[in-house]
Amino acid sequence: VAKVTRSQIESEIEKRNRAVEAATAAAAATALKPKAIPKEVPLEENLNRVMADTEVAQTIDQAIAVLSVGDASAADRHPEKRMKAAFKAYEEEELKRLKQEHPSLKLSQLKQMIFKNWQKAPENPMNQIRV
Repeated sequence: VAKVTRSQIESEIEKRNRAVEAATAAAAATALKPKAIPKEVPLEENLNRVMADTEVAQTIDQAIAVLSVGDASAADRHPEKRMKAAFKAYEEEELKRLKQEHPSLKLSQLKQMIFKNWQKAPENPMNQIRV
């Protein structure tokens, strides 16, 4: 490697300074140039704000009425809550009928038959059509 003199170092520093100045001047020149303005694109309507077919509620009762889908009494959401009472009523009716039809059967056998019939019975709330 050859020896580097002080004048060579100074000339190298001047070259770097000129390159930096040229780069900053070029950046400033591009910053001053007016940018190309894109053609105006027509704005689309904001569909989030469209309220054409919505209902507006002013009170809590109106809001509940708007949010409810159907008649609240018609829609039975928890038929299992009525199941025990419905089974008792069904069991009483069927027990009377089955005792007459099968007088020789034990009570436990009759209850087994009643329960099997209950699983398919239309009186069973779990078998009723849900809305």
